[in-house]
Amino acid sequence: MLTNKLSGFENCNVSTIYRNFMKNGATVKIKNKKVTVFLKKKTDLPILFELPWLNKETKLSWMDITIEFKQGTTL
Repeated sequence: MLTNKLSGFENCNVSTIYRNFMKNGATVKIKNKKVTVFLKKKTDLPILFELPWLNKETKLSWMDITIEFKQGTTL
């Protein structure tokens, strides 16, 4: 389902999607009830951030926290 939403990756297999998008490091910052995940820079990362749901904060009501994803790293 993810590949149908990523331009240029419609016909990729699972191992390609895993290597290009999922196999990645991140820095996680937790402050109050907000979790920010800074995904490590990769060539294909901007394509992933074209997805509308990745560019907005998501409320996890069962944990009473908000999570957001950002490109790049932080110190």
